[in-house]
Amino acid sequence: MKFSYNGAITEATGNTLITDGWLKGSGIFETIKTVDGKPWALSRHMRRAVNSATKLNLALPNEKP
Repeated sequence: MKFSYNGAITEATGNTLITDGWLKGSGIFETIKTVDGKPWALSRHMRRAVNSATKLNLALPNEKP
C-alpha cells in the first residue's frame, strides 16, 4: 500500500502501520461537492480544511507545485 507521508508517496511498512492496518498519525479529509463539473462553495471547503489542519497542527500543501 502506498500513501502520502510528509509530502512524499511512501510504501507502507510495519513502522508506519499499527496492528490493525491503520496508518499512525493525524490527518484531515474533506470532500467537495461539484455541480456541472465545477466545485460548489469552494471557499467554505477550504476554510473547513484550514480550520481542521490548524486544530491538528498540520500544514496544508501548496496549491501550486
